Amino acid sequence: MTAIAVLGTGNIGTTLAGKWTAAGHQVTLASRNPDAPALRDLAASIGARTATHADAVRDAEVVVVALPGDAVAAMAAALGDAIDGNVVIDATNNLGPAEMNSIATIVRHAPGAVCARAFNSLGGENLADPDFDGTQADLLWCGPDGDPGALVERLITDVGLRPVRVGGLDQLSTVRPFDRPRSFATHRLVGDGRRPSSGTGSALFLAGATANWLHGVGDHFAERSLSWKLLAASSIGHIMGIIVVIAGVTTGI
Repeated sequence: MTAIAVLGTGNIGTTLAGKWTAAGHQVTLASRNPDAPALRDLAASIGARTATHADAVRDAEVVVVALPGDAVAAMAAALGDAIDGNVVIDATNNLGPAEMNSIATIVRHAPGAVCARAFNSLGGENLADPDFDGTQADLLWCGPDGDPGALVERLITDVGLRPVRVGGLDQLSTVRPFDRPRSFATHRLVGDGRRPSSGTGSALFLAGATANWLHGVGDHFAERSLSWKLLAASSIGHIMGIIVVIAGVTTGI
């Protein structure tokens, strides 16, 4: 059993909390208003407890940040010392800023936190029901290996997902929601987590994955100004993503 503090009581936070209590974990839903009747009722229905953010993280082994992206800085500033040394899972998405994750903000206030990025790329409906016609959905994540990584993977598995670690925090750009055309294409083609079942779907899925890889490689190295060829790879990947979107919509996959 793991003591988990879930910061955030929206769809993602409450869905994860319900999955983890069902798996036998001790879960606290953290809110600025932990005594709100609706939250109390929801927590009671899934076997969780409620608390303020500060109280929730005090005895937690794992802290899951499922807050709106623009609320993370204030939380990290207030709780930095308390979460320093904890496994902290960033499930946020910052819509607008260049970086959609909140890892840098968390580490700035809690440099000893062992951070992972997970649960940000699927919607609450997918987390609630991650089985698609008998196929278990995958969840990409990045972060630590060793015992902390094993703990993160166990929590992913307890949600019903198959954990796929893509590397350390240098792979943050890989673990993101479907925010670009190529990602939307892949998302559409696999049906919110489904693997393609037809030959056409498989071919388009492969094209989308290739686009994702090319654009990712270009992004990674172009930021370091290493080669104009890599900039070209990034652009080609982006164009391929747009083509796959059109193909996916046209074929109805």
